[in-house]
Amino acid sequence: MGIIPFETFHQISLLHRYRVFNGYREHHRKFSFFPGGAYKIAHGGHNHGPDSMITYSSHDFESFKIFELRARVFALPRLEINGLLPFSQIKSKTDTVQTSHFGLSDPSVFFMYHIITPKPEKKFHFRWMAGMGIKIPSGNYYAKDNLGNRYPLLLQPGTGSVDVFFIQTFLTEYRNAGVQATVNYKINGKNYYNEKLGNSFTIHHSLFYKINYKAIKFMPSLAGYYEYTPGLYINGKHEKGTSMNEWMLGPGFDLFYRKFGFHFQFQKTLLQHHETGKLLSMGRFMAGISYSFK
Repeated sequence: MGIIPFETFHQISLLHRYRVFNGYREHHRKFSFFPGGAYKIAHGGHNHGPDSMITYSSHDFESFKIFELRARVFALPRLEINGLLPFSQIKSKTDTVQTSHFGLSDPSVFFMYHIITPKPEKKFHFRWMAGMGIKIPSGNYYAKDNLGNRYPLLLQPGTGSVDVFFIQTFLTEYRNAGVQATVNYKINGKNYYNEKLGNSFTIHHSLFYKINYKAIKFMPSLAGYYEYTPGLYINGKHEKGTSMNEWMLGPGFDLFYRKFGFHFQFQKTLLQHHETGKLLSMGRFMAGISYSFK
């Protein structure tokens, strides 16, 4: 959710995320964050053939663009309710075949309780929040190509499963410097096609500094993201090459002017577990605006 100010305001925000996988480590040495067609509009065709037909082109990619509407409401002074409504555009290119489709992803609702809140008069601040939520399977998980073939689950806007997740956020601040970490563990269910994503574990962590000038609050940061999941299971069988174990790091900032916030992060993949013949993770960026109110 970005750097969280101490003020317990209601908030609505619009967020855009982009993540891309490009190139094969065994075949190329040049990789791109914006390979041709990955971000701009491109029209799709149909699924590619067997792996033996793949030429492992440096132009192959998978890209994920998310547009997400978020809302946070304080039902009680220490209890907040969050809602996320995402839409996604997913693109892929293998050899000469491109696919692209846009649709509603799975919305989520979660509750966070502020167990420890800081005292404003102190120089040292500490906040501890914990909660849980549910991902609702209302997104499209049966999108098909022009020939009527269903796309693989990992290229679908939704998963078709009910998932439950547990969150904890720790925020420590001394004077104008601070550290924040959000730990998320998600338990995934199965969908109609007996597909299941392995339970995932993520950590968002950042080091930030506050600069205050009149009605402006500027917070540059160094933000990281760690993700682990064993990958996809179909009919109880693990699909090789679908696991994720990677760490990203990069700069970011949060700028607040009165009730408005502007947010940006860019993270480059620095460490990742990689399997032969699979696309490399390049990284991601996030940009958003928010409005906070009592």
